[in-house]
Amino acid sequence: MDRQYLKEMIRRIEEEMAVHDSKFAGNPAHDNCLPRFEMVIARMKAELAKLEAEPAGVE
Repeated sequence: MDRQYLKEMIRRIEEEMAVHDSKFAGNPAHDNCLPRFEMVIARMKAELAKLEAEPAGVE
């Protein structure tokens, strides 16, 4: 996966997470989304850390 793509996706997911509670307030289908957002972001950051540790040009 491309480093820049991961950075952009992490940014977009964090933005969505920031407005999620107000955007979906009162919708029971979205009551437990925050832990899922955090899990996805953590996984993506771990993958980004692996890529960052690789020498440039190796992807």
